[in-house]
Amino acid sequence: MTQLLWTSKVVLVHLGVTSVIAHIKVGQMHAALEAKVLVVSAQVCGDDICELDESCLNCPADCGVCPMATSIKVAIGLPVALICTGFILTVVVSQGGDSFVVLTGKACYMGFCSTTSLQPVKSNSSISRATDVTVCTVVNTSFKPGFIQPGIYDGRTVAVKHIQKKHFTLSKTIRKEVKEVRELDHPNLAKFIGGSIEVPYICIITEYCPKGSLADVLLNEDIPINWGFRLSFATDIARGMAYLHQHKMFHGRLHSRNCVVDDRWVCKISDYGLMAYRKEDSEVLSSTFHCGDLCRIYSPPEVLLGNTNTNTAAADVYSYSIILVEIATRSDLISQAQTEPVKLDIMWRPPLPELKAGKSDSDCPNQVEYCELIKKCWSHSVTTRPTFEQVKKMLDKMNPHKVSPVDMMMNLMEKYSKHLEAIVAERTQDLLQEKQKTDRLLYSTSRVLSH
Repeated sequence: MTQLLWTSKVVLVHLGVTSVIAHIKVGQMHAALEAKVLVVSAQVCGDDICELDESCLNCPADCGVCPMATSIKVAIGLPVALICTGFILTVVVSQGGDSFVVLTGKACYMGFCSTTSLQPVKSNSSISRATDVTVCTVVNTSFKPGFIQPGIYDGRTVAVKHIQKKHFTLSKTIRKEVKEVRELDHPNLAKFIGGSIEVPYICIITEYCPKGSLADVLLNEDIPINWGFRLSFATDIARGMAYLHQHKMFHGRLHSRNCVVDDRWVCKISDYGLMAYRKEDSEVLSSTFHCGDLCRIYSPPEVLLGNTNTNTAAADVYSYSIILVEIATRSDLISQAQTEPVKLDIMWRPPLPELKAGKSDSDCPNQVEYCELIKKCWSHSVTTRPTFEQVKKMLDKMNPHKVSPVDMMMNLMEKYSKHLEAIVAERTQDLLQEKQKTDRLLYSTSRVLSH
C-alpha cells in the first residue's frame, strides 16, 4: 500500500453539527477518525436574510442600501450651499443698491427752505435709514441746472447738483453706475453720497468743499497762490484722474469748474461717472451758453471731429492741459470767452503761458518742463499724449520739495504776520516821532506865551 492520501466526497444534507467518522482497518488493527463539521444552508441573495458573507454592497436586497459616504455628502452639499449663498447675496445687493436714494422736499429747491428736510427713501427692504436728513439751506429762489448749491444731509454740509429730467427710471444701468461710483474712495475725489430720483427734483449729492471750484480760487486775487500751491493743485488733479482711469472710468467733463478745493486746500475732482443718471441733463446743458461752443475749449480735436466720444483717457488728458494753462495764468478761459469772443475751430488752443524763471515763490520752478507738459497733453496725436501716471511723475520731478497745502498756507500766514509786525513797528515809530514833534511845538509855544 503506497498511497498516503485518499480523498472522498461526502454530501452533508442535515444542517447543524455533523460528525464524520472514518473507519480504517489495517491488518488486524482497526482505527476510527472522527471530525465534526458545522453544516449551514447555502447563501441566497433575496431571501430576506443578511448572511455573514452578504453586505450592502453585494446584496442590498437582504442587507439594505449602504449609507452615503461623507465625501459624497460634501461634494453635493457644498455646491448647493454656494448657490444658495450667492442667490441670497444677489438679492441683498440688488436691494441695497437703492440705499443711495434720498427723497428731497419740494420747498428745498423752490427757495428759502429753512425747514424742509431731505429724507431717506422708505421701502419694504432693509436698506432704509432711520436718520433723517436735516435742513437743506438753499437760499436761491431758483435751482439753475449745472450749478452746485449747498445743503445739509445727516448733519453735514453737502453739495447738491440739480439734474434736468422730465422722467426718471431707476434702471439696472443706473444701479450699476451708482454701485461703481460708491466703491470709489480717493482723497482727490469728491465722495458721492446719494441722490434724489423724485421728478422734477432729481439731484446728485456729493461731498462739499467750502473753498469752491478751482476756477473760483484762481480768479480770487485776495488769495495768494504761489507756485507751490499751483503745482499741488495740478498734482492733486492728476492723482484723482489716474485713480479713475485705473478703475476703467473716464470723466468726459473735466474742467476747472469740476475741480473743487476743500478746507485743507486739497483739490478734488467732482461730477464724474453716472452717465446714464445725468444723460438728459447733459443734453440740456450742451445747448446752454456755458456748455455749448465754450465747452469746445476743453474738447480734443478727435471729439470735435466726431471720431470718438468724450469718455476716453486721451480726451481727459487733453482737458487737463487746458486746466494747466488756467493754473499757470490764474485765469478762467470760459469767463474770458464770455467777454472776449474767440473763434473756436477744431485746431484752436489757448496760447502757452509766459512763465518767469526765478527762485521766488511767485516764479515757476521749471517753466520749460511745465510748458512741455502742456504741449504733450494737448497733442493732436492721441497716442503721444501721456497717461496720468506719467503726468504725476513729471510733476513730481518739477516739484521735488513738495510741501503740503496746509504747511504752505501756514508759511504764508507766518510771512504775513511778520510783515504785519514790521508795518506796525514802522507805524509806531512814525507815531512816536510825530508825538515828539508835537511835544516840542507845544513846549516852544508855551515859552513864547510866557514871555
